[in-house]
Amino acid sequence: MNPEQDNFYEKLSEEVVEDTAETPRPNLLDVCKIDGRWAQCVIGGDSIQWLDNPPNSPERINWNDYQLVRKWRGVSVKLYRQYEPAEISDEQVQKIHFGPEEVRDPDYYKQQVRVFGEYKKKENSG
Repeated sequence: MNPEQDNFYEKLSEEVVEDTAETPRPNLLDVCKIDGRWAQCVIGGDSIQWLDNPPNSPERINWNDYQLVRKWRGVSVKLYRQYEPAEISDEQVQKIHFGPEEVRDPDYYKQQVRVFGEYKKKENSG
């Protein structure tokens, strides 16, 4: 990482080291990284839509099977991609859902979605 990227991580994210029984959850439409894959939180927050697959049915998720390891502070997809351009591809951004407003300017609205954090599967979960 270059110093600008280090500063980005230091100012706009925090490492989460404690493991809690109730895992912090993203809000509806937030984007998060789960075991190295990008997903968007959909259907009330208990389901995700993977961004690296062709459009498919949302998948139910038990957030308590995962540990939040990095939390972002109000970082949009656009800002995240400025510092980590290889992380979220253009194809993945196109699969992000913003809402009915996105028909006016899909590229703009999809990039305004918040990046919530990064999760890893807990060791003791199935």
